[in-house]
Amino acid sequence: MQSLGIFGGTFDPVHFGHLNPVRETASALGLEQVRFVPAANPPHRPEPVADTHHRLAMIRLALAGYPEFRIDERELNRTGSSYTINTLESFRTEFGDKLPIMMLVGADVFNEFNAWHQWQQIPDLAHIIVMTRPGHPVVDTSFFEIKNGNNPDWKISQDINDLHSEPRGLVFFQDVTPLNISATKIRSLFKKKITIDARLSQALPASVIEYIKLNNLYVDHP
Repeated sequence: MQSLGIFGGTFDPVHFGHLNPVRETASALGLEQVRFVPAANPPHRPEPVADTHHRLAMIRLALAGYPEFRIDERELNRTGSSYTINTLESFRTEFGDKLPIMMLVGADVFNEFNAWHQWQQIPDLAHIIVMTRPGHPVVDTSFFEIKNGNNPDWKISQDINDLHSEPRGLVFFQDVTPLNISATKIRSLFKKKITIDARLSQALPASVIEYIKLNNLYVDHP
């Protein structure tokens, strides 16, 4: 493998707002494989509504048509909070120091990046690919200059060749097609038992919709 993408989240449920930007980004950057990494205990978000086995089942259904996408369960198999730094360290242990690893994040997530646990150390482990879309302005990049010990400054590059020639340490902004989809809105539709709706078919794969209906997911969540 020449490059690896990583995309984390609660995926509660997984939807086209996850799948389409990642697919566009993987194609644009020439990523051979992208690992979808569901979080067990996200430190900056509420606990997922759906149980772990349901979220995994929905991701498997959603990724069935994408041979370059795979599920990675390492955060679910680890105790404690799902800190990104620990996940990236485990990927480095598995794949070594030379493989370019690219962590894909949405611009809204990137806005809160400097609140992450040990965020200053992440450039030692991976590139950060920020999938940008209207409505979510990128934070002031001056925060890259903050150092922790001897960790390097963040470096911004818009050269795809740099992403593949260096294993880590770069921030790259990738435009993606904007989609007005959120898991919160989707869960709300299922809570209202609006299961036959054009908004759902535009937001989730049909197989995921059927799974949610079959298992009565989200109908009782607050």
